[in-house]
Amino acid sequence: MSATFNWNVFPSTRLDEAKLVTPLGCLFTPFPENPPKPCHGVPLKCQCSAITGPHTKLDRKNGMWWCGFCQKKTFGAIDESSAAYTADSVVYDCVDIGTQPVDQIQVLVIDTWQHRDHQHWNDLKEALTHAAGDDKYLLITFSDTVHVHRPQGEMVGFDQAESTLAGLFNDQGLARVHQRLNLPRSNSDLSAYLFSAADLTDRLDALSAKMCTTFLPSRCVGYALYIAAVMIAAGVYTAQVHAFVAGPGTQFPGLITEANTRPRSHHDIEQLQAPHYLPAYKYYSILALAAAGHTLQDAFVIGDSLSKKPTSINPLGPQWSLQLYTGSVEQVGVHEMRPLVSGSGGSVYAFESFASSRFRAQLSLRPAHYTNAELTVVTSTDLKVGRMVFGGVPLPSSYSRAQATADTHPEKISDTVTRYDASVGKKSYTNRWQFPRLTGDDTLAVFFEMNTVRSSDRLAVSGTEQVHIQFQLKYWDHNSRCWRLQVTTVNKPTTLSVLAKNKRKYTDGSTRIVTKDNMMLKDLALLQSFDQTAWVVLLARLLVNKIDYTLGFEPLDSVAAIADDALVELFHHFGAISESGVVGQSVYHDLNRRYHINPRFARLPSIIYNLRKNPQLFRIFNSSPDETAVYHHWFLRFSEQESVMAIEPKLEVVGRGPVPLDPQCLDMPSGTWMVLDNQFTVIIYKVVKTADDDEHLHPSNNEDRIFARDLPPPVVEYLDKPRRFIPKYVLTQTDHSQQRFLHSRLNPANRDIEVERVEKSFLGLFSRKVVKPVASYDLLMTDDISLDQFYDGVTAKVKKFSP
Repeated sequence: MSATFNWNVFPSTRLDEAKLVTPLGCLFTPFPENPPKPCHGVPLKCQCSAITGPHTKLDRKNGMWWCGFCQKKTFGAIDESSAAYTADSVVYDCVDIGTQPVDQIQVLVIDTWQHRDHQHWNDLKEALTHAAGDDKYLLITFSDTVHVHRPQGEMVGFDQAESTLAGLFNDQGLARVHQRLNLPRSNSDLSAYLFSAADLTDRLDALSAKMCTTFLPSRCVGYALYIAAVMIAAGVYTAQVHAFVAGPGTQFPGLITEANTRPRSHHDIEQLQAPHYLPAYKYYSILALAAAGHTLQDAFVIGDSLSKKPTSINPLGPQWSLQLYTGSVEQVGVHEMRPLVSGSGGSVYAFESFASSRFRAQLSLRPAHYTNAELTVVTSTDLKVGRMVFGGVPLPSSYSRAQATADTHPEKISDTVTRYDASVGKKSYTNRWQFPRLTGDDTLAVFFEMNTVRSSDRLAVSGTEQVHIQFQLKYWDHNSRCWRLQVTTVNKPTTLSVLAKNKRKYTDGSTRIVTKDNMMLKDLALLQSFDQTAWVVLLARLLVNKIDYTLGFEPLDSVAAIADDALVELFHHFGAISESGVVGQSVYHDLNRRYHINPRFARLPSIIYNLRKNPQLFRIFNSSPDETAVYHHWFLRFSEQESVMAIEPKLEVVGRGPVPLDPQCLDMPSGTWMVLDNQFTVIIYKVVKTADDDEHLHPSNNEDRIFARDLPPPVVEYLDKPRRFIPKYVLTQTDHSQQRFLHSRLNPANRDIEVERVEKSFLGLFSRKVVKPVASYDLLMTDDISLDQFYDGVTAKVKKFSP
C-alpha cells in the first residue's frame, strides 16, 4: 500500500490550516507495484485498534510497549525481529478468521433484445464464448421477462415484478422468488443452476435473440439484476456479475425511461425534470448495499431511510460486484446504475455495439482483483478521518463498535462539511468501508482534518509534533486462497514540530517557540511539503464527486468555479505567481519568462485551466448523463498520473516526444504522426499535405485498422502500452471528418477578450455614454480564453484577492 499526500507537513494552527485551502488528503493505492513485506505471526492490536508497527516504542526493562496512536502503555512481549517493526507496509496471512469463502462464481446477465437494424447478437455470443474461463457460471437472460437457465436445458421464468420496492425486499416478496427457484433462503450451493465453461458455450450457441422494431422495447434490466442479487444472497459464493445491456430499462424496478419518450439529459436532471431518475438511483443504491454483504431486507431499510445508518455485515457472507457492459448508441441508464457499479467495486464499459473490436478486446482483459475487502483508517491524537471519495459502502466506525472506545468516535471522526462537499445526500461519518471487489490498479482518495488551535501563541511545546495514520486492509486473495491483512503506517510532522525544533532558550531558563525567524521556517517547511499533482488531483476528485451529488440541487457553474477560487487563494497565501513584464513570441515556451512561478506550483495553472474546460469532467453539458457517469466512475479510481492525464491530455509527436497543446503543433511536416491521449480517448492523427501521405480513411469508423495494428510500428508501439481498460480510438488526418476530436482538445490561440464598460463623458451642459472595450477576468471563461490569458486572469485575481 502507498499513500501520497497533498501536504506532507500537517497544520497545527487554524491559520496554517487555512493556507492549505483544500482539505488535507492523500491518494491511497492498496496494491502498489512494489508489494509490502510479508510478516509472519498474528498482528498485535492496541485497544485503540491500531496495529503495532514502526510507531511502537518498546520498554524492554519493564516488558511493556507504547502505542504512538493513543500514547498508552501495554504489558506484553513483542517479537522485535518481526518485519512489522521495521517496515512501513507489511502483509499478514490471517489463518484465524474462521470459515473461508468458497470459490467465486461468474454471473452472466444478458439482454436478448436485438433491433432488426443492429445485428450484434452473434458477436456477443462469440465474445462471451472466447472469454469463458474455468469458473462456474450462472446464466440469466432478459427481455420483457427474466429467465434463469439450468444446465439441463430448463428455464425458470419471471414475468412481473412487485409493484413497489417494499414488496420486492420484504419477506413475502423474497420468499416468492426462492419458491419459484426452489432454493432455500440461505446457504444454498446453487449447483442446479451452475454451468461449466463447456456447458455454457453449448447453451450460448443455442440461445437466440428476440427481435424488435423499436429502440425502446419493454426491457426489465433492474428486475434481472434483482433476481441475480436474490440468488447470490441465498448462496455461499462471492460473485462477479457481468451485465450486457443493449438499451435502457423501461420496466419497474430500475425504470430509466418510458417508451416513446426521449432520454433524459443533464439539463433535465439539473432542472429536476427527469421523473424516473431519483427512484432508479435509489433502487440501484439499495442493490449496492446488498452487494456489499447486507441482507436484502437490511439494504432496503438503510437505502429507503434518510437517517438509518449502515450496520455491520458478516465478512464471510455473500458479496458480489457488477461489471456493466453497454452496447448501444443510445443511453441505457448508466448514470442511475452507477451507485451499484461503484458501490460494489465493479466497473462500467460503454460501447456503441457489442460487435465492436474494442468490446472484444476489453472482455479479454482479466485484471487482478481481490474480494471481500474491508478498509479501516486509524489516526493518532489530534487527527480525524474525514471522508473517502472512491466507491464502496460505509460501515460503522471502528470506534463506535466497542463500548470502550465509543466515547472517542467524535474525537477521531470528522463531521465537518466544507464547500468542496455535496450539500445534499446522506452523510456517513466513519473510518471503515467495505469493498466487494478491488483491483490491483485502484487508487482511493482519503481526507483528514487536524484539530488545530486558534493561533501560534496557544501552541505548547508538549503539543502534537507527529501524527500517525494507519491503513488496515483485510481482503480475500483468490490466488493464495487465504485472508490477508495489509497494514501501512504513515508518519507526518506538524508545523509545531518545526517551531519546537527551532525553539529559543533564554537565560532565565524559559523557552519560546514563536519567533519571527521560527515562523518563517515554519512557512518554508509547509511550502516545501506541498505536492502539486496530488493537490490538484484530490481537488478534482472532490469537485467531480460534488457534481455527481449536487446536480439538480446546486448550479454546476458554482461548483466548477471553486477550482479557480482555490487556485487563486493558494497563490495568494504563498505568493506563488507574479508578473515579470517580459513578453515572448510563444505563450507555451515563454510563460516562465512572463511570470515568476514557484517551481512547486508551476504546473497548477495549466492543469486547472484544462480541468475547467474539460468536456468529460467539468463541461459535461455537451455529454450525455451516461457518458459523464462512465468518465466520472473511472476518474475517481485512477492513479495520480492517470488522473493528471485525464485532466490535461498528453500530446506526443511520434518519434519526438511530448509537445504543448498548441494549435501550432499541427504545423508539422507532411507524414508526421501524432497521438493525443487522455485515458478515455486516444486520437491518432496524421499530418497530410501531399497526396502520397493520404491514408484514405473511412469518413467515421477506422476501428478495424487500429485493432489490426495496420499502422506504422512506432504508433503501434504506443498503442500496445498496458492499460486498465480499452479507450475509444480515433484515427484521423488533416481535413478528415474526425479531426475535430483533436482540435477540440487543443487550447485556443491568443486573442483579445473584451467586455463593454459604459462610462459617462460630460461635455458642457450635455453628457453622453462612451462604450470602451476593456479586458475582464472576473470570470475565468476557460472555454473562450487562451492559456496565456488564463495566467493573466489568475494574476489579476490574486492581486485583488481578500480573504
